[in-house]
Formats: sequence, C-alpha cells, structure tokens
Amino acid sequence: MSFPKLNHFTAEEFSYPELLDETLLIQLDSMRDSRDDIIITINCDYRLNDKGFHGKGKAVDCVVRDAITKAPWNILRQFAFANRFLWGGIGFYPFWNAPGLHLDVRPMLRFGRRPLWWRDEKETYHYDLEDDLSWLVFG
Repeated sequence: MSFPKLNHFTAEEFSYPELLDETLLIQLDSMRDSRDDIIITINCDYRLNDKGFHGKGKAVDCVVRDAITKAPWNILRQFAFANRFLWGGIGFYPFWNAPGLHLDVRPMLRFGRRPLWWRDEKETYHYDLEDDLSWLVFG
C-alpha cells in the first residue's frame, strides 16, 4: 500500500507506514485536523508478532500535545477528545512517561459502543470503566 496524502502526518512519523491501514491514518489525520492548537506524536504503530490491532496495522499509540509548548494534554482531556471520533477502541495510559492513548479502527460494537480501557502504574489493564471508577483517581 502506498502512504495516503494526509494534511498533518508524513510517512516518516511512523515506524512502518507501508503496513498501516489507510482508515487508521485518515482517522488520525481527521482528529488532528479538528484543532489548530495540537500536535499528535506517534509512540508506536505496527508491531511485528503482535496478534492484536497493532499487528494488523490498525492501531497507534500516541500523545496529544499542545502545539506551542509541546506538553502533553492531561490524560482525561486526551481521552475525552479522542472519544469524540469514531475509534473502534480507545485505551488510555496515564503512567507512560508522557501520558497518552491507544487508538484503533476495529469494528464498532453494537449500538455504537467501543472497548474502553486504561492501564495502571502496575501495568494492569482495567476494562469495566462504568463499574470500576478507580480510573478517575490517578495516584
């Protein structure tokens, strides 16, 4: 696949641009296009030997940052922002060195629902955000 023409990203910003799903790239570009005051840095895209969406070229790990200061947005602000878009799954990681997100283009669940999760400081994943509200209090 050739890398599509995007407004805000170049192939050099990705480790494996030729292996990424075009829908993922267009969705990421649309998210970035929606605001003039942000940049989105990519931490990880395609992963070799990954049986999940990274291994299918359908996921990125990224950080939404202020365009001027380059500082990461607060993780809840990043999550709320990403949730406005049609991502198939969204994970948020408040304990990365720069808090950030996992975004993927898996098929949406019934009734427009999507998997949402977070990973704590012990690298434990939490999936039931409605039932487990511990994600509201980090540290």
